Amino acid sequence: MKTITFVRHAKSSWADPGLKDFDRPLNSRGKSDAPKMGQRLAVNNIFPDLIITSPAKRAKATAYKIARELNFPHSKIIEEMQLYLSSAKLISNVIKAVNDDINNLFIFGHNPDIHELVEILTGKQYNKLPTCSVAHFLLKIDQWKDFKLQQSDLVYYSEPKFISP
Repeated sequence: MKTITFVRHAKSSWADPGLKDFDRPLNSRGKSDAPKMGQRLAVNNIFPDLIITSPAKRAKATAYKIARELNFPHSKIIEEMQLYLSSAKLISNVIKAVNDDINNLFIFGHNPDIHELVEILTGKQYNKLPTCSVAHFLLKIDQWKDFKLQQSDLVYYSEPKFISP
């Protein structure tokens, strides 16, 4: 069995309107939400074997802040351009290419892609997937190449505004 955790990047800054979308950093709320979500994952015993993140500044910063809370080495975080302004299908291709010795995969990305994946995997519609939301799934597969965009078991969901872990 494999698990996959999707994380939408934390709240980003729009303070510099001349900045390219790719280069937008986290704002102060994003900088505080990401560690909080990492702590919630740790309390719920959700740890990665591998983190793959969009290389966009806000996604990378979210991944690094959460990784720090999970004692996951930053040197093992992989940046994947296909996770930036992508699609569920392209992200699925990234997942299918993961080595099978990885059991617990974390994917850090953007909306609408992460939102679309969570809706497909839960079989439910969500009005929105807030920044720094986390959705953790149990997959009934033994090899990543068998990952499919179909309903899976959501075993944990949280977003920064939730009070309890």
